[in-house]
Amino acid sequence: MAKGEKIFLIAMALVAMLWVAGASQLTFTDDSIPASGFVPMIFAVVFLGLVVAILFSSKRIGTVVPTAKASERDPKTDLEQRDGRNKILKILGGLVVTIGIFEIVGASLAIFSLLFFLIKIVEHRSSLQALLVSAITTLILHLLFKTWLGIPLPTGPWGF
Repeated sequence: MAKGEKIFLIAMALVAMLWVAGASQLTFTDDSIPASGFVPMIFAVVFLGLVVAILFSSKRIGTVVPTAKASERDPKTDLEQRDGRNKILKILGGLVVTIGIFEIVGASLAIFSLLFFLIKIVEHRSSLQALLVSAITTLILHLLFKTWLGIPLPTGPWGF
C-alpha cells in the first residue's frame, strides 16, 4: 500500500470516528423502534470497520508496482481494462434505468431488476443464482424498510 493510500485511509478512519461521535449524540431507539441516530450509527460503525479492515488486510505495505511502457504492455491486460470499463458502464446504465423506473414499477421490482441485472449480466452468474440472490435481498430490504422501519416505499401498479 502506497503512503498516499495509507494517509487517505487514516483520514477516512478519523472521519468515521467523528461520525460515530456525532451519531452517539442522537437517540438510537425510542420504545424499541429505531430513532434518528439508528441509521447514522450503523453506517458509521460499518464504515469504520471497513476502513480498519482495509488498513490491516494489506500484505504489501510499501510496495510500488512499476508501470510498463505502451510497447511492453500485454494485449490481454488492455482487454481486461476494456472489460473493466464496460462493466462500469453497465453498472452505471443499470443504476440510471433503476432510478428512472423506481417510481413507475415500485421499489421492490426496481431493486429486484437491478440486482438481477448486476448478478446475471454484469457478473455472468447463473440465472438461478441471480434469481435467488435478487429475490432474497429484495425481500430482506422490503421487510427492513417497509415492515420494520415503516418507511413508505413507492409501489407499482401491482401493489408491491
